[in-house]
Amino acid sequence: MDIGEASLVTVCHRDDHGSPTAPELWADEGKTVRRLRKTYFTAKRRLQTRESERIAESFGDDLWNQIDDVFHRVTREVVEYAESVENPVLVLEDLTYIRESMDYGDFMNRRLHGWGFAKLHAQIRHKAVEKGISVETVNPRNTSKECHACGEVGYRPRQATFKCTNDDCWMGEYQADVNGAINIADRYLGGESYSREHRDGDDSAEDGGRLTAPQDTHVDAET
Repeated sequence: MDIGEASLVTVCHRDDHGSPTAPELWADEGKTVRRLRKTYFTAKRRLQTRESERIAESFGDDLWNQIDDVFHRVTREVVEYAESVENPVLVLEDLTYIRESMDYGDFMNRRLHGWGFAKLHAQIRHKAVEKGISVETVNPRNTSKECHACGEVGYRPRQATFKCTNDDCWMGEYQADVNGAINIADRYLGGESYSREHRDGDDSAEDGGRLTAPQDTHVDAET
């Protein structure tokens, strides 16, 4: 499964014949979360200029609760998807230290630093464990850039589209988030995965206590 900003979560697996099967994208939920976050930060800045800090925090709490509701619903549906597969394993990207390695310019850094990677990881793990489903992680390097059919590095002409640059590859264009999810699955199938245990004090995207609303607020306020 691929976690992102455009499609909040994208899942796909390979069937018994090795073909990518039953992709599912939570793109509308991604739009909802982006809209709520934008509303929150815009309103907060305006209220702060009027010295209405207490109103801003109360308003923010309501919006963050709405975002949490989206996260809980989506992660529950992800686990239900996994239950529909025989002997399921949920495979995530290992996003340890993702915040330290981000450098996409001030605007995108602010947006991505505030994205709920940690919350989604933590909620998926918790719900999967309750259902007895294993969760593994793989190295995320180039999972969004490589063609799942031939391994060639491609590019995105549009946010939702991946284009393979190998003229001999049958694929051509593919849904970008699904392509990433298949690459993540293939790394697990190729034996590259490993289990991660929660470590107290680990300042990484796998720490469920990080990247919560107060920290997002603080990052955006500083910017």
